[in-house]
Amino acid sequence: MKLRKRWLVVGGIVLVPLLLLGGALAYVSALDPEQFRAPIIQAAKDATGREMSIDGPIDFAVLPGPRVVVHDVRLANASWGSEPEMLRVKRFEIVLRLLPLAFGEIRIKRLDVQEPWILLEGDGEGRANWHFEPVASQPEAPKAVTVVPKDSEPFVLPQIDRLRVQGGRLTFRSGDGSEHVLEMDALQGDDADPPAPLRLALAGRLDGLPMTLSAALSGSGLHYLLDAVALKLGASDLTGNLSLTLSGPRPYVEAILSGEHIDLAELQAAFTRAPAAAADKPTKAEPAAAEEPGEGRLFSETPLPVDALKRVDGRLSLKLGALQGRTLRFSDLVLDGTLQDGLLVVEPLRLGLAGGQFSAGLRFDASRPEPLFSLKADADPMDVGRLYGELTGDDGIEAKGRWSLDVTGRGRSAAAIAATLEGNSNLVVGQGRYRTTEGATLVGGLTSALGTMFADRPEWTILNCAASRFSIVQGLATNEVMLIDTEFTMLAGEGEIDLAKERLDLIVSAHSKVPTITVTVPVKVRGTMTNPRFVPDGMATALRIGGLLTGTGFAATAMASLIDLGGDENYCVQLAAGGEEAAKVRTKIHRAPVDSAVGAAGDAAKGVIKGIGKGIGRLLGKDD
Repeated sequence: MKLRKRWLVVGGIVLVPLLLLGGALAYVSALDPEQFRAPIIQAAKDATGREMSIDGPIDFAVLPGPRVVVHDVRLANASWGSEPEMLRVKRFEIVLRLLPLAFGEIRIKRLDVQEPWILLEGDGEGRANWHFEPVASQPEAPKAVTVVPKDSEPFVLPQIDRLRVQGGRLTFRSGDGSEHVLEMDALQGDDADPPAPLRLALAGRLDGLPMTLSAALSGSGLHYLLDAVALKLGASDLTGNLSLTLSGPRPYVEAILSGEHIDLAELQAAFTRAPAAAADKPTKAEPAAAEEPGEGRLFSETPLPVDALKRVDGRLSLKLGALQGRTLRFSDLVLDGTLQDGLLVVEPLRLGLAGGQFSAGLRFDASRPEPLFSLKADADPMDVGRLYGELTGDDGIEAKGRWSLDVTGRGRSAAAIAATLEGNSNLVVGQGRYRTTEGATLVGGLTSALGTMFADRPEWTILNCAASRFSIVQGLATNEVMLIDTEFTMLAGEGEIDLAKERLDLIVSAHSKVPTITVTVPVKVRGTMTNPRFVPDGMATALRIGGLLTGTGFAATAMASLIDLGGDENYCVQLAAGGEEAAKVRTKIHRAPVDSAVGAAGDAAKGVIKGIGKGIGRLLGKDD
């Protein structure tokens, strides 16, 4: 009897709530779905502070699980936005699992979205249209991405069993007018065995490039993980994983990625292409017209994302088999970068370039009122011939050398940093050769004015050596050493490069080693860094070349860095140092045999005189 009463009590405790729940569900199921239109719109406005409209029908069901279907949904954009709407959805359907809902847990059985149109944009002044102002509290609009406050509940990503997105377009538009567009053919996700990750698959186009992406999404609250990422974008590919942590003072993003090939030229062309939809829209800042063709700046004045670097922390580890630029192809790239409290450190950065090895370390401290930039880089060995070939498509140089760069600067753009640079650049090149006709192409006509100046020249000219050093102070690069020695000519340079204005003020002078001609007219190098001009100037004074010939050489302070670079055995470094060593070197370096230089004169004096006449004519700008 007692046992029977006990079961009746238990049954009542279980059945009564179920009967009440069933009655409530039956009551809700009998309601007209149109009664939910106004509450849904009001709830959206309370949460976002934006107007929402549902222009299509609403369908609602409770069994076998709560189901809501809405058509033609629109959400207003921020008042300052470029479009009246931030979101448009043709059809939205969500089905919840009933039993977890009874225990306060949201688990989505199915989420179907058709043709979503989403616009994410910033105004260039710190505002973003995804920063909402809830009606209930009306807080000040945030001006930066913020982490979930410690005294509030973090957002929890609900469990999704099935996700389907058909069609759609996601646009990101920045305050400077640039735009990136993701067109989605299909996005699907499946998680049939919780708590397994949601497996995502996306197919579409990003800025016109065909794109596929697969990954496994997991996590909730303060930590999310995107694992087993496989991205194919145009000719580029990446695999790896990404994570997002929200428990610190700033979001922390970590990416560990690798790939076989990245086509940087293709990506840059796609990402900088003006979108068709925005081609007719004026931007806030129209680019200034160039002074004349070729006068464009080398260092961009576009502001760097300084403020963004202070809003997030993170780490990037990247390994690539090949990185293709517009002209150069890099191999075996290894990069490790960290961002903490606004300090970006990239070290190491290693890659193969033109058969040589390039390594660098970079720091950019955005936490300072005036961001501080520093870069140390070197290439050792550097195949000068292959590098020149990849840049120009010609194989007219065969030589190897070493290069180093150590600079610091300040500013919020590349142009500002260049205008404040401090440091030095050093280059030494060993013995090699260059195709004689290639010399003129290499420097836009400089060697036509300073070369052999013969009508009949050998196909190849021996390069004994080359050495260069620029000392940079407050954006002014002063040439302390510039020396090129060939079998026919010794060239020396001096002058300055104004990195702020990108103007050249250099002079290159020459000394002929062959006895048949002694004309050595200095050449002024003027113009800009993107458009240099070479002008022979018979009135200029060639100071450097005179010092080298008399054994004076360059300043000892300028020579130290070149010797440290491994140039103590380089002929040009020894020549530039002056003194007894220079005298010894002058007896060792290759110079054209007199017979080869005047052979034509021995066989046909008239031919040599004609050749010299043509060479002098070139100096005067006359045609052959």
